[in-house]
This record gives sequence, structure tokens and C-alpha cells, in this order.
Amino acid sequence: GASWQPVDHNLPGTDIHGFSMSPDDPNRLYAFVVGSGVFQSSDGGRIWQALSDKVPGDIMGLAAAGGTPETLYAGSMRFGVLRSTDGGQSWKPTMQSGGAGSLFALAVDPVVHQTVYAGGEGGLYKSTDGGASWSKLPFPVNNVVAIAISPAQPSVVLAIAVQGQQGLVYRSEDGGQSWGKG
Repeated sequence: GASWQPVDHNLPGTDIHGFSMSPDDPNRLYAFVVGSGVFQSSDGGRIWQALSDKVPGDIMGLAAAGGTPETLYAGSMRFGVLRSTDGGQSWKPTMQSGGAGSLFALAVDPVVHQTVYAGGEGGLYKSTDGGASWSKLPFPVNNVVAIAISPAQPSVVLAIAVQGQQGLVYRSEDGGQSWGKG
């Protein structure tokens, strides 16, 4: 991250609301482009191909879980978490928004790819079975705008919440069961 360069690309726009890198291949990237759908690049972001325009237009989070074909998760403001088990060609809901509210952030455990975190207006949720079932975590604030999982210690989870005009970073060292300010 010491230096940065723009990457020439063929995406149909740069209003990207979801972005993810495959845990299996750092050159395989996924992006949700507003108004155009989900795209994949296998060369680090230069050449992109359309995967699906069959996702809601309000996707805010995107997470890749690896596998062949790749399993992907998309967080919708209105429809909750959607999952694709065919590399982004088709999508099915795995968590209706309901009590979760609008979803902004998703993260997949870098070691146990069946563990997925989803955060939004209703707090933080966790699935340990690839999205088949979800449990609400005891997160101290009722919103989450970003989630990160340590690749070296997957039980360490960081989440960012917003209160008023302030962003707050919280840290869990036990997979989300308890939290302290980061």
C-alpha cells in the first residue's frame, strides 16, 4: 500500500458498491457496478466479464468464499443476504433483511469459508453453515458499516459502527461473542 496506480479496465462504470477478492486466487476479483450488475476479473482487474444482472440494484456488500465454482455473497439494502453457489450466475436469498435492516457489510472467514458475517442497520449477524442459518451477535452498537477478519487469526474480527458523526472501531477476539473498542 505504499504506492498506488490506476488500473485500466473495461468496467461499464466506476460506481462500485461491492468489491471482493477470491480467497483462492488474488487475481480473481468481483465487483457490483450500480446499474450494470456483478462482474468478474481473473487478471487482477484489467479485463472484466459480466456475470449477472439478476441482483437487486441496492447491493452494498460483496464477499467471495472460494471454491469451484466460487461461492459469493451479496448484501442488499432491502433483501438481506443473497448467495450464489455458481460463481455469480444466479442468486438466492439466505437471510431476509427483516430485523437485520439494510445490510452494508459482508466478510467471509479466510480459513473456514462456511463462516460468514453480515452487518447493517440491525447489528451484526453470523452464519457458520454458509448462510443456511444466521444468529445475531452481541454487538454493542445497532449498526455495522464495515467488517474485517484477520487472515492470521480468524477469531479476531473488527467491525466499524457509526454513532452520530463518529466512526467507532470494535474488536472481538472470540469470533464475535464479545467486543471491546479496537
